[in-house]
Formats: sequence, structure tokens, C-alpha cells
Amino acid sequence: MNMSKQAIQVKRWRVYRLTYHAVLATLFIAIAFYFGPNVFLFGKLTWIAPSDFVPDVEKICTPIVSAMKAYRRDHGHLPDRSEDIAPDYIKTPRSMAIIYDGKFHWYAGYNHTIEYDFSPGAEGWFIDGPYTRGRIPAPPAPVGPTTSPATRPS
Repeated sequence: MNMSKQAIQVKRWRVYRLTYHAVLATLFIAIAFYFGPNVFLFGKLTWIAPSDFVPDVEKICTPIVSAMKAYRRDHGHLPDRSEDIAPDYIKTPRSMAIIYDGKFHWYAGYNHTIEYDFSPGAEGWFIDGPYTRGRIPAPPAPVGPTTSPATRPS
């Protein structure tokens, strides 16, 4: 059975049309279910990563954790609450910072929590939340010079 030239062209046209619609559907699905929500929720085309929280860590969290470390240096233990470090070590801790039992937590955007681990060897910043979790690539919080006057040996 030989197909006529016109029947072959119609069949080829149908294959091209189906391929075209499949590519359009794939593109629509990618935009509608991946890129669209990312742009709407996070303001960028990709999913958020721990590195997206570095500006919050550097601007907001590092001064508070540095004050906690200075408190530990001067008192021998971490503060149990945020009132322990204010006003001697920091003017006022931010209202979203939670310090309890020697742990630091900051409620960041997108229902995430920035935490600081004070454990030797594992010290650093971590993020935990519904969209991402893991170590934040930011340097550990520094501790400044002592606030108590130096004593002279007699």
C-alpha cells in the first residue's frame, strides 16, 4: 500500500503539530509550577538556598551572637535570655531574636529559623525551614575585646 504524497504530508504535519504542542505544554508547566511560584515567593527564578540568608546573618544576627560570645567570655557561660546581654554587650537585641538555654534563634523570612551552633568544631550558622535547611556559608561570629578593665599584677 502506497500512501499518496498528500497523505504523507498530512501525517508529517500532525507529528509536527503534536511536537509543537508538547513543547508548549512542557514550557507552560515549567513556568506555572516551578519558575512562577519561585518568582512569586522568593523574587528569583530558582529555589532558595542557605546562601540566600547570608545578608541577614551578617547584618542582624552576627552582632547579637558576638555579644553572646562576649558575655560567655566574661561570665563563663552563655546567656539564658536576651535581657542578660542588654545593655552591657549590645544596645537592644532585635525583637525577632530568641535566646534561651544558651542557644540563639532568629526568625527569618519564609518561615525559616537561623540558628547558631556554639559547639567547638561545629561552630557556625544553620538555617532550618520548609524550603531549605543546612549550613549557611557565613564566617563564625567574632568576639570582640574584653569589656572589663584589665587587672594589673601587683
